[in-house]
Order: sequence, then structure tokens, then C-alpha cells
Amino acid sequence: MKSFPLPPENVISSLKNCKRAVVCGHGSPDGDCVNSVAAMGLLLKTLGKEVYLVNDGPFFRPEVEFIQEMLTDSLPQEILNKDTLGVVVDCSTPSRLGSKWDYFKDFTITVVDHHSSGEEFGENRYIVPESISTTLLVYQLYKAMDVPLTEQAARYIFRGFATDSGYFKFLHEDTGSTLRIIADLVDHGVVPNDEYHFISGGKPLSVVRFLGELINRVESFYNGKVLISHEEEADFEKYGDNARASDDLYASLTLVKGAQVVFFFKISKMRPGAIEVGIRSNHSCSFDAGKFASLFGGGGHAKAAGLTLEGTYEEVKPIILSKVKEFLD
Repeated sequence: MKSFPLPPENVISSLKNCKRAVVCGHGSPDGDCVNSVAAMGLLLKTLGKEVYLVNDGPFFRPEVEFIQEMLTDSLPQEILNKDTLGVVVDCSTPSRLGSKWDYFKDFTITVVDHHSSGEEFGENRYIVPESISTTLLVYQLYKAMDVPLTEQAARYIFRGFATDSGYFKFLHEDTGSTLRIIADLVDHGVVPNDEYHFISGGKPLSVVRFLGELINRVESFYNGKVLISHEEEADFEKYGDNARASDDLYASLTLVKGAQVVFFFKISKMRPGAIEVGIRSNHSCSFDAGKFASLFGGGGHAKAAGLTLEGTYEEVKPIILSKVKEFLD
């Protein structure tokens, strides 16, 4: 992407003209999600708006836990109407807001997102699938609306970018404009080395051991093009209920020679009796993870996506394997 498209005027107007706003991202949030919520919240507060931040969680990763102290548990009944602006960030499908979608049904909705697949919703939309992260789109709103970029806002924006870029690993040849934004964030006080440790450091030893367990469980299909691993209920007792090692698992398995796509089957905390399937595809192949996820009502990007299916791991795995072959090179 040589340059970012300007935010649509109706999106800018919705943010400028609202008196109050509720900001929410998808459930089971990652770094881009929580930092988009935080950066958008700061933007709206700087504009003098009454702002509420909400999210269903859960918040398993150390780098996303900070958002919890900024969230409102429940919204006042008197604001649940069309005079409230609902700002949805980093979410392409209403159902991924979880229980918080019940609030948004009463709001005028503005969506800021970078997912390439999902469900169209909201009156005002700023959707740029070519953007590495949603936080970079929030950055565009700061600039377009002449809102001063504070050091804290710059940190939030950088962290979202760093999460979804694999700390610069997933950048392609047409990202000069993105790197110029990163330079501006550094000029505003971001220290990349500090942010790397904030995002990637601080893991308990149990998570590292859990990663080893997940790697030992890896199954290979279609001559090594498809790699699968999964959680088990006993893992939470053995390694702790908050032990999640998905990012490190994807990073390790997508480097395996010949691997085109990695599936990680996780026991859903939001939907008991369901399995969440994380998908990551190798950047050197044509496998479109977002398009694949959309077959099952999920969504995401070409190289990172997810879906949720009712059933056990043993029931869900053959459903995924029956469809994956047609997507392989």
C-alpha cells in the first residue's frame, strides 16, 4: 500500500459530532484489538466526549491485561439509544463482540477495521484490509482530525502494529508508508526495544512448557502442507487456566519446511461446548486464511484468521480437513 486512504468524512463526522461513545473490539482480544480500543478511547476523550470502553474478554495474555482497568462492566440504561455512538474497532463480524453486541444494537455504529473478510455492518465504515493493523487506521484518524498524538497514544498504536506484524516479520515490499508512520511514533516517544519486551516478555515458565506440549502434539497432513495442534481440558489444570501459547506456536510452525497453513484448535471460553480454530498461513504460499474461515462464519486476514465451531476437537478436525485441500498450492 503506497499510502493510506483518508478516513471517510462520515466516519470523521460521527466521531466529532457525538456527545458520548462506547468503544469495543472483538472478544478474546489480541494486542491490536485492545490497543485500538485504548487509542480510540484517548482520541475521543481528547475531543471532550463521554467515553465508555467495553470488551467481553477473556484476557489471557499478559500484554492485553492492562485494558481491564479501563473497561466499564455495564453501561447505564439511559445511554442505550441512538444518541450514543458505538465505535467498533478491529472486528469484522458483530457476533465477535459477544455479549456486548446487545448494547450496540441500540447505537449508531462506526466501524474501524482492517480485516479482509466478515460481515458488513454499521452506518459508518473505515475498512482498509491492506493496513497491517487497526491501530494504524486509528493513527490516520488522529492525523485527519488534527488530534494531538500523545506519547501514550503512540505506544498503543505501535503495540497494535507490532502484534499484527509479528514485530515487523510480516511486512511485504509495499510498506514504506507504514514504516514512515512507525518512525513518527518513535519520534513521539515510543522505544521499540521496550515495546518488544512489553509484548513478548514476562511469560511464566508454565507457558513455555505448554508450548512444548503443543508442539509435541502436532499432526501433519497433506504431505506436510497442513499442521494441526490442539488444547485439552487437562492442560488448564496442568499449566494454569491462563496459559495460552498460540502466538509462539504459530511462529514456530509456520517456519516448518513445506508447511502452508497451521490450525490451532482451542477450547472456547466464550462459548462452552465449542472449539475456536486459529489459522495462520505461510507468507510464501497463496493460502487465504480469511477466505477459508469465512466458509464457517469466521473471518480475518489472508494470513491470519479464525472461526468457531460447535463440538469437540475430534468432531471439528475432520470438518476442517475436508475443506482445506482445495485451498492448498
